[in-house]
Amino acid sequence: MISLSLTRRMHVQTAAVFAKHSRLDRALIVANEFLESEVSELMKAVSHGYVRGIFHTYTG
Repeated sequence: MISLSLTRRMHVQTAAVFAKHSRLDRALIVANEFLESEVSELMKAVSHGYVRGIFHTYTG
């Protein structure tokens, strides 16, 4: 049978792992939102440039 102190240590370690992953998930979500915002701004700039004739379509 597993001792109570071993069980407690296992629970503490499990909680620490979940907390670490939770922080990582939040950081990835924030980074993804930032990158989506940057891509959106870039797409707008390219679209305006194309309309003004600054950019031309790629003909290969």
